[in-house]
Amino acid sequence: MVMLNPFDSPHALLRRSLEHVDEMEARFNTFLHRDPCKRFVKHDPETNEHLHGVQFVEPIPNTVTVVAYDAVNALRSTLDHAVYASAVMLGHEDVTTTKFPFGDSADGVKSDAVKRKKNGTIASACHPVEEMRDYLVALHPHPEKGGNADIWALNKLRNVVNHRKLVRLGVQIGDMTISRGVFSDGIRLDRKWNATRDEFIYARTPSAAQSRHYLSVTAFLEIGETPFLGGKPATATFYNLAQMIEGIVVGIERETRRIAKDNSSKSV
Repeated sequence: MVMLNPFDSPHALLRRSLEHVDEMEARFNTFLHRDPCKRFVKHDPETNEHLHGVQFVEPIPNTVTVVAYDAVNALRSTLDHAVYASAVMLGHEDVTTTKFPFGDSADGVKSDAVKRKKNGTIASACHPVEEMRDYLVALHPHPEKGGNADIWALNKLRNVVNHRKLVRLGVQIGDMTISRGVFSDGIRLDRKWNATRDEFIYARTPSAAQSRHYLSVTAFLEIGETPFLGGKPATATFYNLAQMIEGIVVGIERETRRIAKDNSSKSV
């Protein structure tokens, strides 16, 4: 029988999360290649101008949002798997309450790490070894000043997608190029996204103006309404979170090995 490193599990899960992110991006690009948007020009009664815009006439398909759900779950679960792996490596295989602690404040993280009964005794703990609990709390997974707000926000997002709804994703316009343009009466560039109509206004011309031009725009996925993550580009944000989580997992493994080595020295 080959003895596996307990930390193989979180590392494998983290790699899988990146595969989900790549698949999410690929599915979104397939959606864009269908040309799901149309150009339009409409009158603005408030300014008496012509509004030039692009409207997405197709919603982002669930084939994209479901994969985003998988990515969020894998990223967040990697942290729990790392804590469990640490407990196993330190000789505590029969554990049911291990978890990565979170809180809306620094004190909240401490309370999540160790839940106590009314008499002060420990009812449950995120890790059976006090040194490791202190190490996890010191990672500051909370949104207060000095905390790791992005990891905290990932936890909030995972709780929503696990229990209530899929990850809400939107489209954000990136680079915009107007070329071969002929505007008889001037143009005023604009960059305004209307989320309720899924439309992007990129220019304004006087109401009597005649115009011909070529428009090239790039679009990318953005994360919907989520504390600290809302409005950020989904693919880049998930990659940044994965890199951050990888550093946390490596740190947990290193600290676990240090404690195991110290314990071994004391027992000799």
